[in-house]
Amino acid sequence: YFCGANSTYNDKDFRCRFRMRRLFFEDIRRKVEARNPYFRQKVDCCGELGASSYQKVMAAHELKNNLVEHLWSRQGSAK
Repeated sequence: YFCGANSTYNDKDFRCRFRMRRLFFEDIRRKVEARNPYFRQKVDCCGELGASSYQKVMAAHELKNNLVEHLWSRQGSAK
């Protein structure tokens, strides 16, 4: 989905969609995955693969962006 020959996004589209270069995202993903076991892909109790590290890191990134936008909008409306 994010990388490889079957990637949904080429490098230009990835940068436009996620506001960062793919290599920078890969670096963040590798470091987060190495530091925090939550971000590693695991097998669940039914033997199915759970969400990938790409999905988990991207969800955290989107959550951070939404929080920042919310805080900025509240700051602007407080004036």
